[in-house]
Amino acid sequence: MGFLDTLKQMFKIEEKPAFDASVFGDPLAENLEWTPLVHGGTSIRTHELDFQSSQRLEFRATVGARVFAAIFMIIPFVLVIAASTKPHFPWIVLIMATVFLAGGIGMWRSFTKPIVFDKGRGWYWKSRKDPREKPESACKLDQIHALQILSERCKTKKSHYYSYELNIVLHDGSRLSVLDHGRIEELRVDAQRLAEFLAVPIWEKPE
Repeated sequence: MGFLDTLKQMFKIEEKPAFDASVFGDPLAENLEWTPLVHGGTSIRTHELDFQSSQRLEFRATVGARVFAAIFMIIPFVLVIAASTKPHFPWIVLIMATVFLAGGIGMWRSFTKPIVFDKGRGWYWKSRKDPREKPESACKLDQIHALQILSERCKTKKSHYYSYELNIVLHDGSRLSVLDHGRIEELRVDAQRLAEFLAVPIWEKPE
C-alpha cells in the first residue's frame, strides 16, 4: 500500500468515481472535454432566458446582476464627493475610484452582452457585433449538437462557491461558452427551454 493510500485510509478520504460520459449514449460525449471552458464565475444568477418569439431566444442580464455592476459604478462618485470635503484631497481616492469605475463598466458590458439564438437568421451569437464578423463567439444553429452543463468550485480569500457553466457543443466536438453563474436550478430550467428550442440533448456532468 502506498503512502497516499495510507493517508486516504487514515483520514477516510473518499475518491469520487470517474465521470463516465458514455451514459449519454453518444460517442461525441465520450471524446468531449469535460473541464470548464471559461474558468472563474460568480455566485449570483447573472442571466435569465427571455422568450422573444417562437424564432428567437435571448439570455438577458438579471436585475441582480445589473444592480451589482451599478453599485461598482456608483461607489467612485461617493468616494470622490466624500474626499472633496477634506482640506487636502487624497489622490489615492481618485485611483481607487477609477479602479471601481472601470470594474463596474467592465461588469456591465459583460453582463449585458447580447446572447442570442435566432432561428430566423439561423445563428447563435454572443457579441455586440454581427455573428459573421466575430465567428469565434458564434455558430450556425444547425451546427449545435448538444448543450453541456459543468460545475466549477471557485475560491476567494474568505469563502468558496460553485459556479455553473452552460456551453454549446458543436458537431465537430468543439465548444462555445453561453454563460456562467451560481444558480444551478435556474440554469437547468433555462437550459431545458433552450434544448427544446434547438431540439438537442442536455449533457450535465455531476458535481
